[in-house]
Amino acid sequence: ELVIILTVTLNLVAVLVLLVGRPLRLQKLYYMCIALCWVLTVLFWMYFGLYYFLDKFAGDTCAALEEYQLNPKNSTLGAIIPCSEKMSGSVILHDVGAGIHDIIDQVNSNIYMIKSEYTVKQLDYICNPFAGPPGYRYRPENCASGAATIGDIPQILRRLTCSELGGGANCAPADLSSAIDYDKVQTYTSSIQNVLDIFPGTERLVSCELVKAGFADIV
Repeated sequence: ELVIILTVTLNLVAVLVLLVGRPLRLQKLYYMCIALCWVLTVLFWMYFGLYYFLDKFAGDTCAALEEYQLNPKNSTLGAIIPCSEKMSGSVILHDVGAGIHDIIDQVNSNIYMIKSEYTVKQLDYICNPFAGPPGYRYRPENCASGAATIGDIPQILRRLTCSELGGGANCAPADLSSAIDYDKVQTYTSSIQNVLDIFPGTERLVSCELVKAGFADIV
């Protein structure tokens, strides 16, 4: 409406200048006024078109983002954002959590047997950051600060198998018990610990929390 009003006003100004300028033979001023009016008219219409486009684009974009936040699968953006197809990733994370949970449970069972049969000091159970079945949800708050993790198993074995040598820095890998393949244990447990370290970030990616948080900030 503003653009239309300004356009009509400029045309009226041009007509008035024409009516006043002709008797006074101010043709040069008249032509300059006509040119200025047309330039301003074009600029006003360009401004209106840009404003209308941005207003519609921003409104449609915000509506699409809000729709995606409410229901990603049945939204306009769901077809182009892979987060709506997260079921397979969730299944994989569930299987990984179940596997690590069972491994830590088995390790703790072995620790319990060792404690039952031998007098072993300073042998702590491994903290299990996963809840039990059926969900196997990742719960890092279950582990207190300083609790033993699966990545600490090599050091626990080092203390157990090198007790005669004083343990710690005085115990070389070659002095470990022949019943334990220390290198394999260290490789295996460090790999599991690496998976645990990246599990929270992977879980956020699979559940699209990063995408949803970004959309929430934009909206």
